[in-house]
Amino acid sequence: MNRVAGFLLASLVVVVLFGPPLYAAWAALIAIVAAWILDPPALRAGLRFGAVLAIVFAAYGIVPAPTAALLPLVWLPLLLLVAGLGFGLALANGLVRDVSNALSVALGLFFFLVPVVVAAPAGWLTDLNPVAAIIVAAHDLVVVGHLTRPLAFAGACTVSLVVLPAGWWTFRAAESLVAERI
Repeated sequence: MNRVAGFLLASLVVVVLFGPPLYAAWAALIAIVAAWILDPPALRAGLRFGAVLAIVFAAYGIVPAPTAALLPLVWLPLLLLVAGLGFGLALANGLVRDVSNALSVALGLFFFLVPVVVAAPAGWLTDLNPVAAIIVAAHDLVVVGHLTRPLAFAGACTVSLVVLPAGWWTFRAAESLVAERI
């Protein structure tokens, strides 16, 4: 994750300096997603992870719900949120060199706020974290079969739809400033 985030930050700053940002910035994001999907080592790792996940599901007697097929629709808001944050962090990295180091620490701390291993208690504090709402929604679609907290997921989708254009607008508005500063 940190390597991908660092690559995204570096790619977007290079794009500001050397290419037309409208197409090149989106091309950098698409290249990251395509490399993640089509790269043979990543594909093999994904298949191994799927096999381990199937074994764990079988060991605990969990049968995935048919709604698990909707997971890509749940991951879309997460992709939009990360892309919007990436645009903003790419600018910050161009202005302040320690952003990539701070991002490593922040991501490590942020993982404690996301209910990956332990189920998140329902509450307003958990609902403020859009990533937690998306993770809970993915869990619900696979295990429960329906969304247990649809308002939290709707809020996360709304935040994602606000963060992406805001990050993109900020990136476009400040790209010449960052290029001059570098």
